[in-house]
Amino acid sequence: MSSSQESVVGMPRDFLAACLLLLLRQWSMHGYRLMQQLVVLGFAALDPGTVYRTLRQLERDGLIRSHWDLGDAGPARRMYELTEAGEAFLRAWAQGLEHYRRMLDLFFRFYGIEMPSAEGDGAGPRRASGAQESASERGAASSGAKGEQAGGRRRGRTSAGGRASGESEA
Repeated sequence: MSSSQESVVGMPRDFLAACLLLLLRQWSMHGYRLMQQLVVLGFAALDPGTVYRTLRQLERDGLIRSHWDLGDAGPARRMYELTEAGEAFLRAWAQGLEHYRRMLDLFFRFYGIEMPSAEGDGAGPRRASGAQESASERGAASSGAKGEQAGGRRRGRTSAGGRASGESEA
């Protein structure tokens, strides 16, 4: 993992490569412009060497191609563009990230902090970490728990053996 990615805890592996492909899906760009756009996507200061090594690897893998732009003003610049193989790879990445996003939504729901969803489905209350439930929320939760207990299931924290706390093995 590069030092620029180590500062972001939990960043998926090869996320930089996927973001470069995403940017190149919209526009052909040179490396310096790509680095500027990565900052817009939330990357902190990136080591240019990391970006250029990643671009070279993407080109070796056939996901992007490059050519020299011999513009009228200034030095020649290597311009990068997405290939059809890169488009297919990016589509697969997007599908994988969608699955990962659903897993993160569930994680934060269980953690007690619901993240806003892209669809705005409004599923459940939003509660800050450590926030207390209101009396009406506790009442609704306990009436739901009673219904589950009547069905033979008990809600609550489970021990390492999978039993709810206070529950003995039959």
